[in-house]
Amino acid sequence: MYCGKIVETAPVAELLDRPAHPYARALIDCMPSIDAADLEPPVPIPGSVPLLDSLPEGCYFHPRCSRASGECTARFPAPATIGLAHEAACYHPVAA
Repeated sequence: MYCGKIVETAPVAELLDRPAHPYARALIDCMPSIDAADLEPPVPIPGSVPLLDSLPEGCYFHPRCSRASGECTARFPAPATIGLAHEAACYHPVAA
């Protein structure tokens, strides 16, 4: 969920292994590793969450999304089927 909109639904294991929405992927990427050998720092999500009284047109995540295109700014995408019980509201899903 991002700014009150559901952006991805999937069984937990599948979501963690194969996130399709760029926001879900970004959330997973900013989790620190518990592996002591993994010295890579978490990757922060660029930008900031918009104020709920001034949300952008289209997909609310598009100002922070590296995969955003013109259609992302025009209208919020309908959920697309990614797999069994896995949907993402994104024009450019990561796992598709």
